[in-house]
Amino acid sequence: MKLSMTFMRLLSFACVLGFCPANGWQSFAQDTNKKQNDQVKMESNQVELIEVSAVAGQCTNQKGTTLRLKVTGSNAVDVRVYSQTLRARWVFADYKNKKQGDEVTSFTCLEKGKFKVQTRAASDTT
Repeated sequence: MKLSMTFMRLLSFACVLGFCPANGWQSFAQDTNKKQNDQVKMESNQVELIEVSAVAGQCTNQKGTTLRLKVTGSNAVDVRVYSQTLRARWVFADYKNKKQGDEVTSFTCLEKGKFKVQTRAASDTT
C-alpha cells in the first residue's frame, strides 16, 4: 500500500513539472505552451519566444496581448512582427538592426492576439 502511494505521488509530481506518461495526459505546462504556439508563428530561428502575456498596458481597457522576443542569432537582423487586427487583417512593425541578446516587445489590443515573426539580415538603412 505504501509503495503504490509513493508511486502515485511521484507520478503526480512528474505531471506538474510537465512530464506525464505517454497515455494521453497533458499537463498545465504543456497546455500553456500549446496555446503560445497557436498564438505565435515563428518563421525564423534567429529569435526565440520569451513570453506571451495577456496584459497590454498600452490598451485603454488593459486587455490585450503582449509578445516578448529575444534575438539569438549571432549576426544583426531586422525583425518584422505581424499582428492580427480585429478585422482579421495583418499589420506589421519593423525592428531594425537587432543584435544578439536584444529584446523585442510588441502588443495588440486583442485578448487572444495572433502574431507572426520573420527576420532577415540587417539592412544598412535606418
